[in-house]
Amino acid sequence: MKLALFLLPKAEADIDSHCAFIGKTNPEKALDFDRAVFDSFDQLCETPLIGAERSYQNPKLFGLRMWFVRGFEKFLIFYRPFGNYVEVVRILHSAQNRDFMLSENEGE
Repeated sequence: MKLALFLLPKAEADIDSHCAFIGKTNPEKALDFDRAVFDSFDQLCETPLIGAERSYQNPKLFGLRMWFVRGFEKFLIFYRPFGNYVEVVRILHSAQNRDFMLSENEGE
């Protein structure tokens, strides 16, 4: 059974930000990135345990898993599978400070 998708606001903002950055130099590649993100989300909704579970000091990040954007492997999707849906927390570039960026989600 395919799970539903729920994007946290920061995840939505991440997609927009990455598309804008990529689009500055290559608008077509930005569209490809956007499609790849949502194709990767579909894959996560089909097989939610595919990503590696990560451990963080912050207990609010318990159960967070990581997967990559297909075709853009330096972009990482941080998500949690729940009973009938997948919650996407952030989409970060591998060069970003993940611990810091993920800790920004404490209020959500």
